[in-house]
Amino acid sequence: MGLRLVLRARHRLVLALVVVLVLALTPAAQASLPARIHRVRAHLATLAAKIRVEERVVARVQGELDELNRHIERVTKQVTRIQKRMLPLQREADVLQARLDDLHGQIDQLGRQAFISQPGGSWGTMMNVVLASRTMADISDGMQFSESVSASIAAVANEIDVTKAALDARLASLQSFEFRKTTLLADIQAQRQRKHDIEMKHEQALNDLNQTRGKIVALVRKLTRRWQLEMFPVIGTAFQGGAHTSYGRWSVLLLRSMGAPVCHSNEVVLIAWQLSEFTQAAWNPLATTKPLPGSTNFNSVGVQNFVSLAQGLEGTRLTLNNGAFGYGAILANLHACSAPMTTARAINASAWCHGCAGGQYVVNNIGKVEASFFLYGSF
Repeated sequence: MGLRLVLRARHRLVLALVVVLVLALTPAAQASLPARIHRVRAHLATLAAKIRVEERVVARVQGELDELNRHIERVTKQVTRIQKRMLPLQREADVLQARLDDLHGQIDQLGRQAFISQPGGSWGTMMNVVLASRTMADISDGMQFSESVSASIAAVANEIDVTKAALDARLASLQSFEFRKTTLLADIQAQRQRKHDIEMKHEQALNDLNQTRGKIVALVRKLTRRWQLEMFPVIGTAFQGGAHTSYGRWSVLLLRSMGAPVCHSNEVVLIAWQLSEFTQAAWNPLATTKPLPGSTNFNSVGVQNFVSLAQGLEGTRLTLNNGAFGYGAILANLHACSAPMTTARAINASAWCHGCAGGQYVVNNIGKVEASFFLYGSF
């Protein structure tokens, strides 16, 4: 059966709950009833304000973490690009070095032919040619050979200079890239350490928020069990901010907007999903980032504040109807009215908040909602 919860509490319901809170928190023998009512209101206001502050802290730290992840990703891509640019340069340097080694071998061989076998340098070469020749033709041939060797040496020496200059240029570029890569890797290392510190801060902020939320839920559960009260709007406002409807009613309206059956299983999983997001973004309990006319950013990652309940439902519907990111499996399970845990696993496996809650996103809240369905649906 679908959950049908009223939008606002009548004055007498709120007053009755306040009286119950007074009796639960303050001994009857103490101050007068008006004073106790005032004290309970102050206590609830403090808890509500604390939740709002803690959620802002969580959002701020999450924003820092997201920005840091983007920075690390950008720097990692730069390192990858540098490494790609270094590969052809290294191959060219290897080829040039091999060519340089070969040229040095050639000039050594030519040097031995021209000088080692003909002591006395060029003069000695000429004298040896003249003295060893029997005819003028032999002298001419010998001189031409000597000149050819000298020319070959000069050509090889020139090629050595050109090759060496090219090799030096490649090595200088490689050294520059290597220095840049080393700098970027050091930056990544430092940012990963900072990321670890921020993750610890984020975990602590979430723990603080969950503890405060847990205190309110435990108190309301105790009171509803004792006095059969089904809703307390002040708590919904503390959880979701001013621009909201209850988790239960929003679930029913979203299912209707998508043409999915309003069955208990679907309501359970959608209430658990809203509880997992636990956002105060206006009319946006699933924290979609789909912008619509007039909507504004709630936080640094683009979660939207919608202008109305209808717009919030439309933004969520449009987001889920995007066939990418694994949302198709979520819709299929909702339309099939699958078991809450089955749909929750589809949500957890999608890109909606993949990896959140230690990999237990939505899944970890199914049991809570099933155990206290009307309680969580009233928030």
